[in-house]
Amino acid sequence: MRLDVYIIKNLTSILSKSGLSEADRKKLAGLPRVFWQKEIKLGNVKIGNNIPKPSFNIDDSKNFEIKINWENIKNNWERFYEKKLVPQKIKIEFLKIYPRLLVVNKPAGTAVHPAFPQKREGGRETTLIEGVAYQFPEILKAVEPGGEERPGVVHRLDKNTSGALLIARDLDAKHRLKKQFQDREVKKVYLALVEGDFPYENFEISEPIGKLASNPLKRGVGPAKLINPKFAVTRGEKIKRGAPEWEIIKEWLKSVDKGGYTLLRIFPETGRTHQIRVHLSSLGYPVVGDGLYGSRQKLPGFHCLHAHKISWKNPSGKTLTTSADSIKLLEN
Repeated sequence: MRLDVYIIKNLTSILSKSGLSEADRKKLAGLPRVFWQKEIKLGNVKIGNNIPKPSFNIDDSKNFEIKINWENIKNNWERFYEKKLVPQKIKIEFLKIYPRLLVVNKPAGTAVHPAFPQKREGGRETTLIEGVAYQFPEILKAVEPGGEERPGVVHRLDKNTSGALLIARDLDAKHRLKKQFQDREVKKVYLALVEGDFPYENFEISEPIGKLASNPLKRGVGPAKLINPKFAVTRGEKIKRGAPEWEIIKEWLKSVDKGGYTLLRIFPETGRTHQIRVHLSSLGYPVVGDGLYGSRQKLPGFHCLHAHKISWKNPSGKTLTTSADSIKLLEN
């Protein structure tokens, strides 16, 4: 049995020996498997004196000593799972400011909302939503009563993806926008620089996407063994050199070597986690700089995927479109 699964199945017994208060035990008892996967990777769960992987096989016939740093576990729950926001002043480019919503140009390298650090020495990073809340504190009220604290967030971009992002300024606008996303009324256009000479002028990828059974933090398609695969469709077209979009990606071109690359315009029909990156990688043309899905070149802090345009409907039913015509990087 995997270590992360073992902890979930035996959590009541494990918590009873933790020395935590009853209130803290109750909170931690409801945390999902992904929480424990990240805590194991951070080194807060050990087998003896060794830091295992979440997939470490617990053999019931052997005696394993599981050591858990409950102080760190509790602190991480408070800082990351409760997602207590700390509004902070950071530089943000607002593409549009409407009475009930905002459109920002998210920099690559900035997380949308609080998340776990990915390295043991990692700390709490300032997130985009905390920067927005510093200038527009009313978004802190745009949360579901008793729900997860992601004020104003109606969709997200991966940390290393840049571009246009909608943020609701009140709960009613949040509900309205989320329904548009659910009904696939929101239209998005991405720019993706991929490795190699992409052979298709136009393409459509229709492959279900799910978590890899061998690594639940990573997605996969096709014959791989997947957990809860979901329908996903990505359409796109090749952009010829010299087109205006090549000027938009000049920030990327400063960092890539002079290899063979192709710029694509992407129209995702669905919005699964890592969808564009996984689908393009499945064709053998991964996004440049995307080390997770097979890129040959890891760029400093970002991959070449940009949310260029987004369209949605205002309360009167009129379609509005905003473009992010420049790429922002965190180091800038």
